[in-house]
Amino acid sequence: MSNFWLEIGTGSQVSKIPITMDHEGQIDDYLKNRFRPEEMPFQHAVLDDYAMPEIAAEVVVNNPPRETELPRVGINEFIFPTGMTRFSRGLFLIDKTHIADLVNHCWGINWDGTGQIPDDSAANRTEDPARFYTTDDLEAEVFVQRLYLLPPIQVDSSSDNELFIVPMVDFRWLALHFTINSTEFDVGSATTWQDLLNSIYQATPAYIEFDPSVNVSADYLQPDPGYFAASRSAAYAIDHFANSTGNRIVVIMDGAGDEKIKIQSFGEAANKAVLPETAIFGKMNASGTKPGAVRLSYRLLFDHADNETWWSAKATLNNHDGPEVHVVSTFYEEYYSEVIDPSSEQSRTDLLTVISQNTQGWLSGPNYAVTVPGGLDVAVFLESSGFTDYTLIKVDCSAAIPQLVTTYQSRKPNFYSPVNLSQQPGLYRHP
Repeated sequence: MSNFWLEIGTGSQVSKIPITMDHEGQIDDYLKNRFRPEEMPFQHAVLDDYAMPEIAAEVVVNNPPRETELPRVGINEFIFPTGMTRFSRGLFLIDKTHIADLVNHCWGINWDGTGQIPDDSAANRTEDPARFYTTDDLEAEVFVQRLYLLPPIQVDSSSDNELFIVPMVDFRWLALHFTINSTEFDVGSATTWQDLLNSIYQATPAYIEFDPSVNVSADYLQPDPGYFAASRSAAYAIDHFANSTGNRIVVIMDGAGDEKIKIQSFGEAANKAVLPETAIFGKMNASGTKPGAVRLSYRLLFDHADNETWWSAKATLNNHDGPEVHVVSTFYEEYYSEVIDPSSEQSRTDLLTVISQNTQGWLSGPNYAVTVPGGLDVAVFLESSGFTDYTLIKVDCSAAIPQLVTTYQSRKPNFYSPVNLSQQPGLYRHP
């Protein structure tokens, strides 16, 4: 029989917090009736304070890169997405008997379980995770994840069988709200993408773990000192690095039940998709999903003067007829007395080539590449197994017999273009 639960504590003090089944979806209906759609948990604009600036000039506008939108989370559902600015989230049903144990562990307080749950806004609260476990019908552990507690919602205060809807998130929620000071980036005109990643690695807290030794093609040139002149959310800084270098962010397990960030290229993702424990749903190279061209927009400088003039160049991708991908860069192409600088022209050509290669590489992969449930050795590759956009896990009890329902959604068939790729502002500006 399928099951899932939360665990708190360590060693001999481990306690299991059972998750109550939502028979016939009654609590989910209650949640829908109580809140307007825009007020549902996780539906509010939690990212607004951390939005990347737009690069705009004339008719050229590049919005911040965003992964596909996630579906609404229902009761006893858990979504595990790709990306750093998108975080795992779950809504779990906890009974009155266990809610105080969970709250006291996660928030580091001593609530006796009576009356209303204390407000979670106290500055001295701790942020301790609970572990979320899922088993399949053979009682094999399918998934383990550390989750942090957001304010619970009391369902009914008039009953002896009080229930609480408990929203929980993974460490990426904390990363969104952790700010890296602008001085910690230390980005100048000669800073490489590897230098930037090392700066992010040094500035992030211990709960954000990743390998900073990632190879980045020199054709991507340098990160933009202007963008990193301001303090940034850690999550946006990491996503910015990945999106600007043809990579994506996935979260993997380290074998000890701890989560780590993986900066993944399309080649690494494709390699995961052919592992024996991975099943591929959908087709390779589905027609009509790949762009016929990649267009790069950039500024022109005339004799070192930046007068905000824009130009663009296009690379055609063979045998594809989808809409072109548009990448806006702060790359500067330099003209001297109306004659283009040869090194500037070569940099632009190399940049467009590597963007085209990455675009075609990502979109040549499987539409669906997902992990088949079956144990922790498989769960390690849950989201790094190819091109999956998110995994939705639910233990459904509509027939009074808990059944594990796992849904996999592929990345939408369009490429989220890198931004701020070949940034060299300041190299040609007058003092």
